[in-house]
Amino acid sequence: MKIFILFSLILFINSADVQTCLCSNLQTKYDCENAVKFQAASQDLFDLKVCIWNEGQCLDLLKDVVVPCSALDQKICGNLPSCAWYNGACQTFTKCSDYQFEKSILSQSCEGINCLDNGTSCTFDLIGRGEQSCEQIAFEEDCQRMYILYKKTICNWNGSACVGQSLSSCSSLTEKQCLQVNSQCAWKNNSCVKRTCEDGQYSSFVQEGVKLCSSYLDIETDQVMYCEISEDGQCVTSDPEELGRKDCYSQSFQQYTWYPGDQECQKCQS
Repeated sequence: MKIFILFSLILFINSADVQTCLCSNLQTKYDCENAVKFQAASQDLFDLKVCIWNEGQCLDLLKDVVVPCSALDQKICGNLPSCAWYNGACQTFTKCSDYQFEKSILSQSCEGINCLDNGTSCTFDLIGRGEQSCEQIAFEEDCQRMYILYKKTICNWNGSACVGQSLSSCSSLTEKQCLQVNSQCAWKNNSCVKRTCEDGQYSSFVQEGVKLCSSYLDIETDQVMYCEISEDGQCVTSDPEELGRKDCYSQSFQQYTWYPGDQECQKCQS
């Protein structure tokens, strides 16, 4: 079985409260092969998985396919979050701080194993394989772009260090912070308010004319709010059971998948 994975780097997070589809739940090759891409596009990530379609079923490369990291070459090793290329070999990933590199290549090397650098070693697991804390982040630029969604914690720079601020609403945030938390908040009429489906087109994409409409987690209720593109091109509230084949998984916060036998969008069963 030949495996090729395009792993997109983004802040992956884990949660016990919102259960997303497992790879094994995905019933079509389309959903399975696009699972990682849909996760990266949604910015609403609660599960770390790498799905592959093999002989009519969707497998999770991290759980269902037993391939030791030591048997992988550098290219495949770098695409698997459970592995790390270190000292010329692929090994099972442990934690960011276990990997030491020369300062001249530190930033790039840490990024290669999905971590940040703190000037002397790797730190802060970007994709949530372990506990994430704003206090692990050493540099202002990195700090001011991080939002730990599953903790509802925004990272702030206090002048000398990165500190976490717990959120229960959007109202206290500045414009810059509001954009940092754009998976749950939106800047409107000079104030920060909780996001709606209509805010699905993020400001950073407006100039490019790209419509980004994704379901999201309500910051006050922790409930999933489902969104879809309407016939007139607007991002509106949706019923996931009414979604079509191509939108079922991607627009349902990864909680529904398309069942070809029933020709229906159905919630995944754990």
